[in-house]
Amino acid sequence: MPDPLHHGLNQSRWPKRIGRLIDAICLVALIVVVVTVIYGFWLRAIWAHGYYLAVAVAVLGAFVILIGLAQQAIAARDVATWRDMAATARTEAGR
Repeated sequence: MPDPLHHGLNQSRWPKRIGRLIDAICLVALIVVVVTVIYGFWLRAIWAHGYYLAVAVAVLGAFVILIGLAQQAIAARDVATWRDMAATARTEAGR
């Protein structure tokens, strides 16, 4: 099994500070898009005296997106933890 430490799968092209800045900018952009869509549906619902179901679906979709992002972050952290544990076990087994 190839060792991820030797081919850089755990390394990024960007420093951690820049990576976090990029993540923050992407999160803000996502929030702006979600809020804009919900606001647009809300205006349409007020104007047309209907479409309240579309507003509810948009809000539910926003929660689903945020839950999905949280699950991805948790999965990435778990993968890093398992990788570290496997590397430690491999190192200790080689002693």
